[in-house]
Amino acid sequence: MIQRKYNLNLCIAIMLGAVLLTLALGALQKQYGIFDGADAAAIRLTEAVRSVYLTPEMWTISWIGEEMGLMIIICVVYWLGYTTEAITFLLTLLFGNVINSRMKEFFELHRPLDTEISKLYEADGYGYPSGHSQTGMLYAWLIYAFVQKYWYLCILAAFSMAVSRIYLGVHYFSDTVGGLLCGLGVVVGATGIYGHARDFSSLRESLRRSAALRVLSSLALSVIYLLFAWPAPEASKYSGFLLGFFVIYSTLGFRWRSRGVPFSVLASVVGLAVLMGVRVGLSAILPKTDISNYCRYFALGVLLAGSPLVFVKMGLLEKQD
Repeated sequence: MIQRKYNLNLCIAIMLGAVLLTLALGALQKQYGIFDGADAAAIRLTEAVRSVYLTPEMWTISWIGEEMGLMIIICVVYWLGYTTEAITFLLTLLFGNVINSRMKEFFELHRPLDTEISKLYEADGYGYPSGHSQTGMLYAWLIYAFVQKYWYLCILAAFSMAVSRIYLGVHYFSDTVGGLLCGLGVVVGATGIYGHARDFSSLRESLRRSAALRVLSSLALSVIYLLFAWPAPEASKYSGFLLGFFVIYSTLGFRWRSRGVPFSVLASVVGLAVLMGVRVGLSAILPKTDISNYCRYFALGVLLAGSPLVFVKMGLLEKQD
């Protein structure tokens, strides 16, 4: 999918239209409660279909939209050598979540109340639009990037994420509608922008040749995200990650592929164990401040970006110049 070039103006128009529609629906829901009937019906249906057999599956689907599940998916896709897909997914996720958070703060629409439905999952903050539903749309894009067909089946990933949040009692139906719309806008816009940005071969060559330019461009991306996301708690964390990751990634100068399924599994297990060990270890050592969060995630970004070099040396990945 991302190897094709789409009409940039059309992609931007769809992105803006989807975001504006999300804002309009949020305003109408806050002012007039246009989704109240649908929200109540969804809650009644949820209570009717809940079962001990279905709950674990819904919990798992929802967990994939959490930071840990997303981290695993991004890492594995990256280690398999699909760097373009992994990086595009990462950037779209981070910047898209900031847009989602800003909308939640603007509308201040609450999540389902305990008097309406029992919660099977813990969730904080406001409800509209659903961040998990938006992330589900990104997952649909990622799946389509690999299969290159059956988009209507890939979109089931997004709907599954939305349904899981309603089932677990942490979002209204209206929250998921807003999340899916916002996710659609973010995905289409990012796809169109990437298709044109990759044509800047002169910039890529300059980055390859100049270490100073690599550092400056990585620092600029980190600062842009920090300013864009501030004062959200994730601002310092992920801005540090972006700096650490792109400073190292831009210096690798080679591509890689897995040598086979057993090697992929081993590389993923080893890589995730190291990353989780560093994440937990630094959390225990460093104080809980924005600066320490920046440093902790900077280290994780460096480790993730540089890990393919180690795996190539170990014989788990195959170098492709």
